[in-house]
Amino acid sequence: MRKVIINVMLLIIGIALSRIYFLIFGYFINMFYDIGEGLGITSLMFYLYLIMAIPLILIVLKKVKEILD
Repeated sequence: MRKVIINVMLLIIGIALSRIYFLIFGYFINMFYDIGEGLGITSLMFYLYLIMAIPLILIVLKKVKEILD
């Protein structure tokens, strides 16, 4: 039961960090691309940063798991 709670907490932390990550990079994307120019560019950039965020989240989760173990 304790493991389940820890995993849920790690998931929430990971989501929160990725949201912060997207806010920072989203700000830069909006500086360079106007959303009105077409969703093709912005959605492409979103997926690009999503792919970039995955390793970051995995690294954070590994560090937290090491601390807990």
